[in-house]
Amino acid sequence: MIVGSFAPTAGASERLFTYTNQTPVLQAGQVEIEPSFTSQIGRKSYYHRLDHRMELEWGLGKNIQTAVYLNFRAQAHDDGAAMVKETKFRGFSHEFKFALSDPVADPLGVGLYVEYGIQAHEYELEAKVLLDKAVGPVLLAFNAVGEVEIKPQAGGADPELEGKLIILFGTSFRLSDHVHLGFELRELNVFEHGEVELALLSAGPALSITGERAWFAATVLPQILDLKAATHHARRSPTDRPVGPVLRRRPSVRIGTRSGLLGVGCRRSRRGPLRRSRPDRLPGEKYGEDTGGHGRPICPTPGGNLPHCGGGGDAESPPHRLRR
Repeated sequence: MIVGSFAPTAGASERLFTYTNQTPVLQAGQVEIEPSFTSQIGRKSYYHRLDHRMELEWGLGKNIQTAVYLNFRAQAHDDGAAMVKETKFRGFSHEFKFALSDPVADPLGVGLYVEYGIQAHEYELEAKVLLDKAVGPVLLAFNAVGEVEIKPQAGGADPELEGKLIILFGTSFRLSDHVHLGFELRELNVFEHGEVELALLSAGPALSITGERAWFAATVLPQILDLKAATHHARRSPTDRPVGPVLRRRPSVRIGTRSGLLGVGCRRSRRGPLRRSRPDRLPGEKYGEDTGGHGRPICPTPGGNLPHCGGGGDAESPPHRLRR
């Protein structure tokens, strides 16, 4: 996946993973344009599929953000006689994301994500539960994703239903203020007519590089195991089982990167990822406090007016920053 993000208003959307979502959201009024690309290659003969989503994302305030997408797909494969090429528009999608708690200031970051998509011949509904936690230099993130696709059929027949259950996990370690090295895991399960049609496990390394005004993240996610084939393999009698691990005969590889240009209203604390300014939150409020990952708000200035800085915490204190 290749994703670019441009923030024309104050703030930043630093992400450490390309597939696993983190819980923080944009501030009210902040806008980002994020083009994304998922490149998938593999199979015995030539095959390349490129999915593109053009996203406009903005913050609504009260820990809510929304986004709209335009979706496109281009693919090419060798059918043995010629190279078959196809490019098509795949409708639009609309999402809402809710941040319920903060991964730094709270014991656990919790978020909810809902998205629907509309094409001329297909409708989609997707929901995610987002969990993450920052512990010193380490960030852990987990997503549980459920998706339903509805495809109308000709002749008044009942629509075709397809369900997906996706489990995502990411962990990232801060090597320095600007470099994070991590790992992502993706389990994809596809259901049709009450049966498991596909169950694949992919995993690979993740790298994130951040600066004061820009960030870049990349993940290489090769497919490592066909879980459906492995289950079938385990049910067979010992004399019928093949020797060795169960892998797909035609494994695929996803290669993803994300990059972003940051706005002017954010800063990086001395430790930890970027924070967002939150003028709508008063000093001392728990959610969004800039703790630097160490449990106490960072003093805006030496001897500042937060209680632990030696001051009285009056209402004139500079706004805190929210980890994004």
